[in-house]
Amino acid sequence: MLENEAEFVAAFSDLMSGHRQRAAESLKSLYVRTADAQLKVKIVDALLSALDHLKNIDFLSTLCDEAAKNADAIGRPGMRAYFMASKAELLSCRLIFVHHELSCLKMAPCWLEFSTEADRDRHRALTEESDKISAECQRVIEGALSLAERCGDRKILGRVLMSRGNIWSQDYMHKMAEALLGNRRSGWWLRFGSLRGSAIGTYVIFGTSIARKLRDKAALFVGSYLSAAKIFEEAGDDTSGYAYYNLANDLRMMYRFGEATKYLVKASAVAERSGDRKLMSLIEILRKSISSKNRDVPDYINGELRE
Repeated sequence: MLENEAEFVAAFSDLMSGHRQRAAESLKSLYVRTADAQLKVKIVDALLSALDHLKNIDFLSTLCDEAAKNADAIGRPGMRAYFMASKAELLSCRLIFVHHELSCLKMAPCWLEFSTEADRDRHRALTEESDKISAECQRVIEGALSLAERCGDRKILGRVLMSRGNIWSQDYMHKMAEALLGNRRSGWWLRFGSLRGSAIGTYVIFGTSIARKLRDKAALFVGSYLSAAKIFEEAGDDTSGYAYYNLANDLRMMYRFGEATKYLVKASAVAERSGDRKLMSLIEILRKSISSKNRDVPDYINGELRE
């Protein structure tokens, strides 16, 4: 038992030092060999940080399910809520790929039917899959939030709210992309950068009805992140820096650079106060993306990564 704990500490140290791949391999090996439920919970928590979520959706989803059961076994309902929220985020990641494939099959506005029956059937199957995953994602994240509120652990509640903010942000991005497909003014969105992140631009491009829906969805994820940050601040927990950073990153993806910069300043203040080098590094990368107005963003869907 002590040997396994020592091995975990060494792997976690690798992770904190930036050696993610080496840490992940050690943690996966240790997870298979240990039978201790408490250690398994700690290993899965570490693997969620060590592994790329988009590349390891199925593996991490299975681990989250197992970790939730182990959290029950050791009497940690708060950790069960945390792993449920993590599972919901992974479901949201899965939706990214489904929505991407759906967008490739989307008919042009002037088309009356799909070009082939295979395309039509695939579109129908993907739509059903999307609806199913979306429903499960919402059920799991709301269940995690309810459990976190009942168990009374404020820090866990903050983490679950961060997960919900991420999920709602991705939903916003999907709805905006969907609204752009077949939109006669989508060219304006591509050509005029000043329209992309402004409220007026949203109304001009999408019209009143869709613009209001997008505004309301944005308010949901912003509110979730800010609620999480407030909870962490009240608890004296520097995780508030990550809540502000995640919010800034999501706003940056929506071309709302002014708001993104405001919250990045808050994240930077926390990182400097706490000496969190990992967060400082993330903030510097995000600063460059904001300065370049997203022209440096990799194509994550097709496997491109940052240097």
